Amino acid sequence: MNKRFVYILGGVMAVVVVLLILVQFMSVRSNVELKEGYFHNLVNSTLVNVVRRLENDEIKKSLSFESLETFESVIMMADSSKIVILDTLRYEDPDLNPSKEHWLQALDSSSVSKLDMNRRLQLEDRPILDRIDTTILRSIIYQELHNNGIHAKFLCAIKTRYTGYNSYVWRSEGYNSKGYGEETIMLFPGDIHPKAYVLAIYFPDKVDYIRNQIGKFILPSILLTSIVLLVFILTLNVILRQKKVSQIKNDFINNMTHELKTPISTISLASQMLKDTSFEHSKSSVGHISKVIFDESKRLSHQVEKVLQMAVFNEGKLKLIFNELKVNDIVYQVTENFGFRFNKEEGSLDVDLQATFDRVKADEVHFSNVIFNLLDNACKYSGGISKIEVRTYNVDNNIVVEIKDFGIGIAKEHVKQIFDRFYRVPTGNVHDVKGFGLGLSYVQKVVHEHSGTIKVESVLGKGTTFKIYLPAKK
Repeated sequence: MNKRFVYILGGVMAVVVVLLILVQFMSVRSNVELKEGYFHNLVNSTLVNVVRRLENDEIKKSLSFESLETFESVIMMADSSKIVILDTLRYEDPDLNPSKEHWLQALDSSSVSKLDMNRRLQLEDRPILDRIDTTILRSIIYQELHNNGIHAKFLCAIKTRYTGYNSYVWRSEGYNSKGYGEETIMLFPGDIHPKAYVLAIYFPDKVDYIRNQIGKFILPSILLTSIVLLVFILTLNVILRQKKVSQIKNDFINNMTHELKTPISTISLASQMLKDTSFEHSKSSVGHISKVIFDESKRLSHQVEKVLQMAVFNEGKLKLIFNELKVNDIVYQVTENFGFRFNKEEGSLDVDLQATFDRVKADEVHFSNVIFNLLDNACKYSGGISKIEVRTYNVDNNIVVEIKDFGIGIAKEHVKQIFDRFYRVPTGNVHDVKGFGLGLSYVQKVVHEHSGTIKVESVLGKGTTFKIYLPAKK
């Protein structure tokens, strides 16, 4: 996959996701503002009803009539238009006997003010807390809020502005709005001489209440955004994985081409030397050339076999033959055979077989290959210091095979990827170390098939340690 195309596609998807999140955020914000405005209007409507009820309640308490007829006659004197109310009530229900409460509900501030000016002035001159029962006030507010569909916790207060600033005449316990989110309305606006008293109401949990009100809208929005974001991340991850696989595939092809080209070139050159009749071939030279051809053919066959073996193993067609074996014996045998390389290269291979319980169920051929591959890697990446330590020991119910080198080590960012198929630690175009990147992948798969685990510890420039854990039989 083209690198530029990956970046462009990733960028476009990122912009789309950001725009979607932004649209969702703006939509939620707009809905919150709409709910806040609606809440504000409902509270204002509630306060208007509360003030009207306070005025009407005060009139009800101040007026006393011996009979309904007297009460009706007083109202008729105050405002002849009220006759219509009585006629309407009796028209709707001929058997209705209008009570004093029917008429009190029909009164408004203008009509009441016409009843008795002196009485109105007497009511207005009383202290505000004599005109309002705070217990009844809270009850009225509660009723009106519920009538308007508001079920939030509220606190209320009565304030005055006589001194030029807000001061409390009375307030609910815990009332401390500091003016934030406070709704106010003038008390007794129908007074002949209105005083500077206001009713204030405050909702301490207003934000949570509104959030709960719009929760049914926010949750689907958040869920949708989360799903889109998750799909974006997964898609981007797939793209990056495909890019990585493509890069590994290209590296593998390059490495394989290089690894196969070398022995083929050598065989071709040796064949041309044998074919060339201009040179006199002695028995020793023919033997030498034949040995080169044989060694390179064997090397080429080994490389091809390794690729085919890994392919068969990945397809699950490779069958392991498990027998009860002694790990110490296998490690000893492999290290003995491998030790000849160190004699030639003047290296050292230290073997310390400490495991007491070393019997395991294993496939002898493939487990031997695991030890050989790890030793081969330790030799390849020795960095000129061919020193390897091999140990076996017991940990709990496991036997551990530890292979440690003091070579070039592996950078931390590459440690987790070294078991990936075809992966090789990047070295640019330098091919000092031969291979396809299949060895450690094969090692890990064989160990897992033996119900074991393999761990690696490495410090760049100081060496690498591989530890194989296998369940031991006591």
